[in-house]
Amino acid sequence: MIAFSAKEVESLRNFLYKSAFHDACVCNVEFINLDHKSSNLHMTLCNKCVKVQIDVHFEDVAIVSSVEWEDDTTLVWFGVEDKDLALTNFLAEHDFKEEDKLYLGFQFLSLREMKLLCRKITIAETSLC
Repeated sequence: MIAFSAKEVESLRNFLYKSAFHDACVCNVEFINLDHKSSNLHMTLCNKCVKVQIDVHFEDVAIVSSVEWEDDTTLVWFGVEDKDLALTNFLAEHDFKEEDKLYLGFQFLSLREMKLLCRKITIAETSLC
């Protein structure tokens, strides 16, 4: 298991580049509302090409933009995002501070995207038999 915060953006960027996220399928998504100020997101992905299950836990999450989940849940890209218009608009509308937050993006095979802010991300990979 490995964890990253906003202070480790470059390490996270390098880790994700070398990881098995590409071509992984989203198997499960669980949004956990801890209270009215904080939520967590847990996502399980499976990459059958390299026989790995990836459990990702996002702490203190804010969804900046999202997609409706469809049959196509194949991930083609997951990485650290640079500040963009979606984030600028979100911050203006929600009085949300971005300091100490990771800005992450997902792109699916269908070309749909999801972007989120989180305080910390924890990733665990386990081998599939």
